[in-house]
Amino acid sequence: MPLPFRSVSGALAVTALWIACLPPTTEPEGLVDYEPLPEYAMWYVELQRCAHVTGTPITDVRWRQLPGATRIVYADTTLAAYWLPPAEIVISGAYIRSEKIVKHELLHHMLRTDSRHRDPSWVECGLIDSGEK
Repeated sequence: MPLPFRSVSGALAVTALWIACLPPTTEPEGLVDYEPLPEYAMWYVELQRCAHVTGTPITDVRWRQLPGATRIVYADTTLAAYWLPPAEIVISGAYIRSEKIVKHELLHHMLRTDSRHRDPSWVECGLIDSGEK
């Protein structure tokens, strides 16, 4: 039976994204709150249109970053960012300007979960490849 992925690296990327969507059990040391960048509001509106989701205001999000970091390590996995319910997004400092990373976590906020990326919005909005579902 063929694997649902085009390559082993594709399967690993999906696994890393899935794990990235699980909340860590302990908060990484050094996290700081920060004000969302102006482009986040524009990206949020784009996601609302693409995902057809409303009712989860971006103003509810608590934004946190790990300054100067290129990764956050959790359960022996390197992450760029993660979302925590009900409305917290944590991003490695190096990625706070990454449209794809920020939108990925914002879509978790909008959907209020979906750590397994089953909602069609992930593919429709270009946040994961259809082979990664």
